[in-house]
Amino acid sequence: MVNPQTILRGLSTRLEAATGLTTVLTRESDPGGVDGHVDSPFGDLQIVADDRLEAFNTDRVGYVTDDAGNRVGELFAATFDAELQLDIYVAAGDDEHDATDLGYRAQRVCRQYDDRERGDPLPDPDGNPIDDVEAFGVGDGRRADDLTDRPGIRRWRQDLSVEFTDVIDTSVAYGDAAYVATVDTPAPGDMTGGDAVQIEYVPADFAGETP
Repeated sequence: MVNPQTILRGLSTRLEAATGLTTVLTRESDPGGVDGHVDSPFGDLQIVADDRLEAFNTDRVGYVTDDAGNRVGELFAATFDAELQLDIYVAAGDDEHDATDLGYRAQRVCRQYDDRERGDPLPDPDGNPIDDVEAFGVGDGRRADDLTDRPGIRRWRQDLSVEFTDVIDTSVAYGDAAYVATVDTPAPGDMTGGDAVQIEYVPADFAGETP
């Protein structure tokens, strides 16, 4: 199971280590407000669109069982195609860094994971490969200065895309499902001619109790 934040945190950690950015936030930054204290140059990485490739949860990939082997949940796989946006900011007065140069550095880092090039697995924050990522791509990059809204800030904007599969565990999302706890059947000698066989279903929620 992969959480989209795991993808964002893993890629932001790699970008911080390889580009010279002081930090890469995994949300939209506010350089003129709450993030005004963040040192230049910095970036933010966020999901700007997230489309589910299947309309319904029909792809059951397994079951969840308890210690006794009872099925208490199901596993469904859902595949998503997400668009990511990386913004890199250089503050006014920072003459040592250039937004375009930092943008190209970030591109080179991301291209390592692009399926059309080397295609290495995307890493999680600890550097381990994220197995549930199906595809990753590097799109357009461009200058996107916004001097009217945020005076003195220079910005590079990079488009990225990622396809990943999220496995939903219904026992975690909705709680354990009821299962057959006991089935009472007649023992030899318990029946006489004309007796009918009666099977009693006891849901797991009432196991050991009288429903």
